[in-house]
Amino acid sequence: MQEQSYKEKKVSKIRLFWFAVSSVFYVAFFFAIIPIMYAIYRLGGVFKLDMARYRSVVGRFWLEITRAWLSVVIGQNMTVACDTRILGAKGRAIVISNHTTYMDWIYIWVALIAAKKDPIIFVAKKEVSSVPILNLGIDMLKFILLTRDKSKDSATLLKGCDYASAAENSCVVIYPEGTFIDKNTKEGADKFLQAQKDLEKQIEETEDLDEKNRLKEKLKIPSDITKSFDRVIFPKSFGLDTIKSSIKSIEYIINCTIFVKTPENAYPSVHYSGDRLFKGMFPDMESLVVCDYEDPEADPEREFRTDTSSYLYHTFAKKDALLGDIDKLKYEQRRKYGDFMNQEFERKNEEKQYEVYTSSSLPSARLVMTVGSLTILSLVAYAIFIVAAFFFRFFIKINWSINDMFPEWTL
Repeated sequence: MQEQSYKEKKVSKIRLFWFAVSSVFYVAFFFAIIPIMYAIYRLGGVFKLDMARYRSVVGRFWLEITRAWLSVVIGQNMTVACDTRILGAKGRAIVISNHTTYMDWIYIWVALIAAKKDPIIFVAKKEVSSVPILNLGIDMLKFILLTRDKSKDSATLLKGCDYASAAENSCVVIYPEGTFIDKNTKEGADKFLQAQKDLEKQIEETEDLDEKNRLKEKLKIPSDITKSFDRVIFPKSFGLDTIKSSIKSIEYIINCTIFVKTPENAYPSVHYSGDRLFKGMFPDMESLVVCDYEDPEADPEREFRTDTSSYLYHTFAKKDALLGDIDKLKYEQRRKYGDFMNQEFERKNEEKQYEVYTSSSLPSARLVMTVGSLTILSLVAYAIFIVAAFFFRFFIKINWSINDMFPEWTL
């Protein structure tokens, strides 16, 4: 199979029309169904019912409807390669992922559902709760929302971690970069790295021991990281540090790497911006999510337990290298990445294996979307018919009245 062409071709007008109708249904779902679901959730709390299963079902329904809606304009070209050790792992986990676009939550949620993980708790920006009605769903699903104010965020993280600790097999999803990689954040990372290297030089030249130790506390980047990354940005350790110290126990780590194909290595957040997506410019958007299992106790240096900052920098250095390797593969190899890597593992006599999942046809969600959209179209058509009939009858009535009063003015 030939490598896919990335010429910007739009989806058909029929698909755009269908997306417009589906959007009306999605908004109706958003403003009508979610409040009802939230009311049921709160009512269950009043009667002290265990609503964990209900939250899970609602979350998955919301996810599938959103995927079905977006698939009209971006297709279903998503692949998940999941380390088989994740499938059978028990206990609480932290999910560490890079951040590419506003659709990352969909990619990670799909991957974790495929791995049969529940409950799934996302750490996200506070701004997402400013959308009306969305805040109800976010509250119901126990998202942890941060403001980037450490004093406020500490309390928020502690509260969210209480829920994660109470669930035996919870997964807390965190994006340590805090934002997307683009031209500005890449330049910011370059400047930060240079400032850190200047600080290292200053430490070497300082003779006073107390001053030297004080300066060392400002060092964030490990000395073996000598250049900024190409496909990810430098991570921040505050969120992960707080989660580590707050959750009762963390049995394993799910290290997720999201790859989104762009032409000429363009930044995904820029290339796949919301306005371009909704204009239907990407009928077959390609994405790959690689989920690797990590045992924090298996690391001889115990970096995850003892030095969160160094652990994250080394983890994201590996992600950056992995994304570069994936980008070099042909489309068919990326689409069958798990099978391709399993052959490599077998050749190297490694025990690691990937389970492969590809985008399904979303039959149930598409059925709901289709029925809902057709219902909306029927109601709109009926409303137009009623209005047209009213004006027609009004015109005929006026016409008859004029004819009776002024026969010579017959229209």
